[in-house]
Amino acid sequence: MTEHHARRYSTGALVVLVSALVAACGSVPESQGLQARTDISQAELAIENANQSGAADKAAADLFQAREKLARAREALDDGDEIRARRLAQQARADARLAEARAEAQTEQEQAASVRETVEAMMPGPNAPN
Repeated sequence: MTEHHARRYSTGALVVLVSALVAACGSVPESQGLQARTDISQAELAIENANQSGAADKAAADLFQAREKLARAREALDDGDEIRARRLAQQARADARLAEARAEAQTEQEQAASVRETVEAMMPGPNAPN
């Protein structure tokens, strides 16, 4: 191989290497941004599920926290802070799931109390005739 060919080959390899590095560095934020948007979508869905379970009435504080963190996650994503956006979206999702679980637990307790009252009403009292 002549010196000209060797230099040309080295330059070509260097261009390929630099291009690969630039592409790899450029794809990290794009990947984080995609993950942040996915986390935000999952938090939105969790909040909707919590709403449908009655969390607005039965676990309002937890649902409020979820909505606040989701809003902050959106702001962080708009500001280009994908890592913070992901963290806040994941926290919003956890808060929404907690709200949903608390709402469902309260609903189940209310249903159990209703059944207990019905059963007690059907039972004869101590003064009932035999």
